[in-house]
Amino acid sequence: MFWGYTPALDLNKELGISSENQTVNILLLGTADGRHVIKTLAESYKYPNIKYNFYIAETWMEQIARQVLFLNIILEPETSLGLFEKVRIFMELYGNTIIRPPVSRYLYKKSAELVEAITDSTYLTKIMPIFNFDQLKFKERDYMENVFKFWKRPDSQFDIKKAWDFRVRKYLGQRYDYRNGIFDWDYHMRLCELDAKIIFSREYINWRESGIAFTWLETDGSKPNLTYGAGILGNGLKLHHHGYLGDIVIGPHIAYGIECDNEKMFEQSNREYKKRSTDITEYNLVHMFHQICNQEPYTDQFNTLGTEQKCAYIVYPDLQIDLYNDFEPKKYDPNNAIPLVRLNNLTVTFLSKTNLSLLHQKEKFQNYFDLMVFANDQLDNINKDLFKIGKDCAKILFETRKFMIQFTRDDIRQYGEKILEKSNDCGLVLLNEFDPAKDAYARFQKQNSSCQL
Repeated sequence: MFWGYTPALDLNKELGISSENQTVNILLLGTADGRHVIKTLAESYKYPNIKYNFYIAETWMEQIARQVLFLNIILEPETSLGLFEKVRIFMELYGNTIIRPPVSRYLYKKSAELVEAITDSTYLTKIMPIFNFDQLKFKERDYMENVFKFWKRPDSQFDIKKAWDFRVRKYLGQRYDYRNGIFDWDYHMRLCELDAKIIFSREYINWRESGIAFTWLETDGSKPNLTYGAGILGNGLKLHHHGYLGDIVIGPHIAYGIECDNEKMFEQSNREYKKRSTDITEYNLVHMFHQICNQEPYTDQFNTLGTEQKCAYIVYPDLQIDLYNDFEPKKYDPNNAIPLVRLNNLTVTFLSKTNLSLLHQKEKFQNYFDLMVFANDQLDNINKDLFKIGKDCAKILFETRKFMIQFTRDDIRQYGEKILEKSNDCGLVLLNEFDPAKDAYARFQKQNSSCQL
């Protein structure tokens, strides 16, 4: 629910974008965490004449709320939030049940701004101009307001440790007392079969036990990650939640932590990787965040100690350990917020999933999208009419269930067959043969006589 189960994609490559002036319209359905938006924007400095219009629909409004938060973190001016602290805040809120006090205070500050943004279009245009909530229903915006208000309660009674343990106990049942052996089996017999051996066994098993995916020697969390609360309901001045409803099996390392363009990050010593998935995630995010905000490649030297110290990181001299040490939450005025870094080549519009089936009836969206990406839990929500909103020759990507280790190998292959059946029913043409057990994505094209395969 709170993260995707496939690596982040540079959608420029999927589209074969050139340097010519053009606008590309991209639909993301159920991708959960905005990782494709981030990776694509990170490479956009290579294409200065391209305008990106992302349209995002999700099953849960909490997923939209978190994506808005993550893009806010990235686009904070570096005069108010340094690059490395941005990355640490992002990683903790993205993948850890427990966060540091300064991250908790940052979340309060940002939540106060997001409450204003979702309720005041003038404020949104001034502070966060890349976002567009106009396509959401009023009740969906009201729900997001409740989510942001829930995050804005530093004295919240949200017991994430208890909620996590409840989910693990319910999932394992009578096997709970043998959970460490089950976690170890899932790691060695399933996860290591995939292209994910860079994830350390201790990283994965610790996450399964505690919900903490990313750790560093010099930091220690003590506050609950309120963005993990789900099913937020308002009752007068009170806000109630349904606990933690997210993933407890696969983990948040897949999106940014198993692929890297720097081969040195995969060096081994005594058949053991020197770096962790946490190291690779931080390396990738540092590069991407810099490239998005500065529209230039990241050239500074970036090193981690990785597994040479088994779980250590370099402590950067410019890392502000407690950025909001003197911050008083109740006195913060969101009207004093500094606008996000302005990206003239980007708009992010959030769609109501309940209206998605009617989108093809709107004139604006006829033959509109250059690329459509569907998560692996959305296949049943797709029909032939939906592809009327795609341009002729539009590229279509379906996520497979390659990394979903809770499914059997037969289940994963059968899902690949379902993708083929659905694509045939919708008149799509397969671009490349794919193996659902080895490939994270299946690639298709909306065919027309003028299209070239």
